[in-house]
Amino acid sequence: MTALYQQKYGSFVSLGGIARFKNQLFFRACVQAVAPSRSDRILEIGCNDGVLLRHLADHAGDVRGIDVNEDMVATLDDERIQAMSATDLRFADERFDKVCAFEVLEHIEDLSSVFREVHRVLRVGGAFVLSFPFEIIRGQAAWLDSLAVYGDLRHSRMLHVHRLMPAKIRRIAARLPFAVAESRLRMVPGPFFFMRLEKTGSLPGS
Repeated sequence: MTALYQQKYGSFVSLGGIARFKNQLFFRACVQAVAPSRSDRILEIGCNDGVLLRHLADHAGDVRGIDVNEDMVATLDDERIQAMSATDLRFADERFDKVCAFEVLEHIEDLSSVFREVHRVLRVGGAFVLSFPFEIIRGQAAWLDSLAVYGDLRHSRMLHVHRLMPAKIRRIAARLPFAVAESRLRMVPGPFFFMRLEKTGSLPGS
C-alpha cells in the first residue's frame, strides 16, 4: 500500500494544493469538528504535509501527526510528524485526548486494527473525530487523484479500499467501548460524513 503514497500524491492532495479553495473550506470544517483547546493532546492520523496539524497546534498544547507517506514525511522539518501506520501506533496507552482522521480511513484495509489502536491511545472520555467521502461507487471521490497522480483511473479503487458509510463505522465501533456522539452528512465542500466517537471505557484486561 505504501508504494501508492509518495510525494507527488501528497502534494496533489495537500490542503494547500490544487483544490485550494475546496480544501480550505474542508480544513475549517475539520478544525471545528476537533474543537481543540489549549490543554488537549491531539493525534492526527494521515497528516500528509502537516497543514492541518499546524493549525490545530495554534489551539492545542501538544499535537502529533503520523502518515504512511514516508516520502512526504522525509521532506518535512517537523519533529511532531512521524512515518507510521495507523494499525500500529507507537504511542503509550491513553496518551491523547483526541484523535482525528480526515479522509483517511477509506485508504486503510484493516480498519479493526485502526480502531483498536485509536481506542488504546485515547484516554477514557476522549474523542475520535473522523470523516470520509460519500461515494456511490467505491473510489469515485479519488478519480481526480488517480488520473492526475498515476494517469490511471483504476488506481482510485486501490486508493479507496473501502466505501464507507456511518453504519459500517458504527458496527466497528460497537466492538469497543465507543459511543457515537455525532454523525452527519455535510454537502459543502463535500459530500462527506463527519463522525465523532467517544471512548466510554477500557477493554477488559487492559
